[in-house]
Amino acid sequence: MKNILQAGKLGQKIALLRNGPLPPLPPADTRALAHAGPHARGVVFARPKKPSARPARMHLRNLFWAVFFLTGVASACRAADTAPIPHDENGQKNVLVVSSYSEEIEWGHDVISGFSKAFSEHKYPVSKYELGVLRNPGMVPLSSDLENILLRVRQKNVSLLVAIDTAAIELVRENMAQFPDDLKIIFGGTLAHYGPQNPDAHVVYIHKHIEFAKNMALGEKLFPGAKKVFVLTGGGLEGRTLELALKQAANTYRDHDFEFINGRDLSTAKLLERIGAQALSEEPFFVLLFSWASQKDDYYLSANLREIVIMNAAKGRALSLMGQNLPHCAGGYTLDGSEMGAFIGETAKKMLAGNLPVGFLEKTPQPKLKLNKEKLLAMGVPLENVPPSAVFYATPPGFLDDIGPRDVAIALAVVAAVIALL
Repeated sequence: MKNILQAGKLGQKIALLRNGPLPPLPPADTRALAHAGPHARGVVFARPKKPSARPARMHLRNLFWAVFFLTGVASACRAADTAPIPHDENGQKNVLVVSSYSEEIEWGHDVISGFSKAFSEHKYPVSKYELGVLRNPGMVPLSSDLENILLRVRQKNVSLLVAIDTAAIELVRENMAQFPDDLKIIFGGTLAHYGPQNPDAHVVYIHKHIEFAKNMALGEKLFPGAKKVFVLTGGGLEGRTLELALKQAANTYRDHDFEFINGRDLSTAKLLERIGAQALSEEPFFVLLFSWASQKDDYYLSANLREIVIMNAAKGRALSLMGQNLPHCAGGYTLDGSEMGAFIGETAKKMLAGNLPVGFLEKTPQPKLKLNKEKLLAMGVPLENVPPSAVFYATPPGFLDDIGPRDVAIALAVVAAVIALL
């Protein structure tokens, strides 16, 4: 407040009133000014005025209006932070989207983008909150995240909360008692085996389907004779949860040698060393990649760079379980993030309108077969081995432009470490 009052002419006048007028010049200085003449440079002559009470009244009036104006501005700022957003004409309130990942991650970006497009012509205000768990210690939400979400729900009159992916879903589910009883909730992106058997009356579950069996069959077609299969999952809660389900699914494949690698247990350098050694051997193999982020790394690699170095170590013999890995691998039955986000957005609009039954939704986005024709040809994979339902795509030009100098330096350090370990 002190800095504001002292800025500009109004602040000068208030300071003058508070501190009193400046002391008059001594007689000698006054005489010097008088002898300086009318052409003296840098000298301002003013006709002396008789003392009057009017300036003091003007100062008081200016001070009153300044305080009144600044008080109003401060009140408006506080109101913007704490006052609830008004209801719309239909009496609905607001939507809060809590995402497990930041939009720096391609999956997180695609889901939010799809949701926003589906909601773009809707009249309900939408606010977003990113947990960004992949950058957090232990890859879990921070202790302050729950408090911040509850505060937003109260302040913004949220009537629909959308939690996207496992970290956000778990954070809300474990603390359901702290949320308003009438709050509608969408859990978008639950894994197929995940969730309570008897959902609450105001909760909708949208599953994230992962195609393990179809990708295994695809790997056998594209890479004949490959019995060694690496299954990579990130070190966050979602990766660890999926790893348990995939291990159960792998029990039916008696003639394959599965190696499950989770980012909780292995660093990126050790992962590259392990896959690189397999690539140098004569034993055929392929990789199933859900996602990768390691708790063992002392540095942070961008998601784009993580995928590039893993795919390069595997010589392209990798299939993606999630759409964000497609530019750097052979392809796979993958779930599209934009499609998933759009479906969540459409579900949210129906739920706000009261036209949707609660519980588990059966018809949710399904993985589609997409193959990187350029990489398949480079690896010498016969195209007659490709299922006829496949949609081909080429590696987008210029995707390396997204990698900054820091990422390149880290990549070189990782490669050097791997070479030293071999």
